Amino acid sequence: MLPNKPLQRTALRAAAERRGVRPRSQLLSPRIGGRLFQFRHAVWGRLGIAGLSFPPMSPTVLRSRGYRFYFFSREETRPHVHVQHATGEAKFWLDPELSVANNYGLTAQRLSIARRIAREHQDEIRKAWDAHFGR
Repeated sequence: MLPNKPLQRTALRAAAERRGVRPRSQLLSPRIGGRLFQFRHAVWGRLGIAGLSFPPMSPTVLRSRGYRFYFFSREETRPHVHVQHATGEAKFWLDPELSVANNYGLTAQRLSIARRIAREHQDEIRKAWDAHFGR
């Protein structure tokens, strides 16, 4: 008697995982191991730039209480930090004092928590800004 289809699929997935085969959804992923990643690094290797490290486009400065604080590398020169949470995003100016520039979906309570975290780590964020942008 042949196993039914769900059991057969599970057995096939388990066998594929043992061989190191990735699910189809991850094959074109730019993450490490995806075909796009492998192709990009093969091309870079042929061009002789595979060993170079490129600075991240949006480096994460801080993660705290479900909030991610980061920069965009190619944005305006006035010091600021972006904040991302599962419920929304915001942008804070660092100079002349910490203030909200934009808010996209964060409630007043979550924005207040993000502001408090940014204020607690303001020196660390400012040092990361200066290091990333070479000031």
